[in-house]
Amino acid sequence: MSDAETVVRTLLGEAGLPASESEIATLAAAYPALKAGVERLYAVAEARYESPALHFEVSPVFSDWG
Repeated sequence: MSDAETVVRTLLGEAGLPASESEIATLAAAYPALKAGVERLYAVAEARYESPALHFEVSPVFSDWG
């Protein structure tokens, strides 16, 4: 069993999510790239406290319809 497979099985178990052996194999194969991508998000010091994606900010605008 690879380290990625162990991590995937642990995460699925902690979340209480059932998965077949083929699903676990697929997730284990994708896990290293996913983990590297998340680590790259946090590697940019200038973006540490910035939002990594566009987000919607609610600010109501009232219009006079009368």
